Amino acid sequence: MRLGTQAIGKVGPRVAKKIVLVDDDRLVLQSVLAALEASGYQVWATDSTEEAVELTREVEPDVVVTDYRMPLMDGVSLLERVRDLALAPLMLVYSATPPPRERLSQRMRDVYWVAKTTGHGALLGKLTDLLEGGVGPS
Repeated sequence: MRLGTQAIGKVGPRVAKKIVLVDDDRLVLQSVLAALEASGYQVWATDSTEEAVELTREVEPDVVVTDYRMPLMDGVSLLERVRDLALAPLMLVYSATPPPRERLSQRMRDVYWVAKTTGHGALLGKLTDLLEGGVGPS
């Protein structure tokens, strides 16, 4: 199920950045989608990890943002699958506690982290910094 749009286009003098957004909680997905689109990003949103893999192939996003805890395939496993499909930075969003660092393979050490509990402002701030080249992996 795709919830995002592809119609934002340009933001000021630059082309809008493309984001693939994945979360199994539809209310969270719709809320984050609305915040990202209001900030001028082009967003392809889905609650399906399999569809997220396909979207990553099709869209060639500037960043992939996924929830950590999801059924069938967790966020780390999803990012491992899309790592070879996109040269984009990868961002993992988690609820209360982050996944253990040892869960990440060496080639996944450059994943950016942000807590859901910090709200949309923290996510948008980190995305802006990331897409503008101002932050390293957390």
